[in-house]
Amino acid sequence: MVASPFFALARAGGGGVGAMHVQVGEHTALLPKNEHGHVEGSFKAAVFGFSDGLTTSINLVLGVALTRQTHSDVVLTGVAGLFAGASSMACGEWLSAKAEEDCHAAELKREAWHLQAIPREEAAHMRGILMAHGLSGATADAVNRDVAALPLARQVAFHGKFELGIVVDDRASAWRNAAAMWLAFCVGAIIPLAPWLLTADFATATAGTVGGSAAGLVAVSAYQARGAGSRACGSCTLARVLLRQAVVTSLAVGLTVLFDMLFV
Repeated sequence: MVASPFFALARAGGGGVGAMHVQVGEHTALLPKNEHGHVEGSFKAAVFGFSDGLTTSINLVLGVALTRQTHSDVVLTGVAGLFAGASSMACGEWLSAKAEEDCHAAELKREAWHLQAIPREEAAHMRGILMAHGLSGATADAVNRDVAALPLARQVAFHGKFELGIVVDDRASAWRNAAAMWLAFCVGAIIPLAPWLLTADFATATAGTVGGSAAGLVAVSAYQARGAGSRACGSCTLARVLLRQAVVTSLAVGLTVLFDMLFV
């Protein structure tokens, strides 16, 4: 059974190398199937949106409530913040994704020109990159020969990944990520606001906001820890993520409440 040069490339590690679907001989996977992929953009957008919605809504609701505004003021502020924040975050996610796509497309187009116009220089450059990852010169040359035999589009994808750090992913969708951001923001933002929609009692609603927000922080921290995929120390990962989330959120809420009490 003869190992492919790409097997040696994966063993070298570093950068995005470990994520390749590497096979040896009779299609023996280097890693279990569920360990090949990266965290998808929609996952990151959902976590970001939920966390931002939760934090924004806590700031708005408690910031208005603790300055002794009326119940209707709290509800109006919370609802306006929910829809304004969700729309803003979704638009920002879509615009940034499209800008990144345009930038990557331009870089890959330039890389395609390089591969056609100056193939020897590109091969020498790639050889240096592969050797910097720990491959021998002979293996790097073998990889270059294999890549040169591929169609141009696949050559560009390979060079884009290892030379430019650009992973060509046809599944990526700016619209899907924006929708995930909008929905996740709304879910996060409704948690601190819900008690004020369910009761007119000021103290009960405030307590509900604090308790619901704490539960929301635990939920988003657990989701992030799950996405981190730490099997060796899952509880440690959750504790670390929860502490980080709680500290940052508490600081944000504290500053907002302090500002409101001083200037409102």
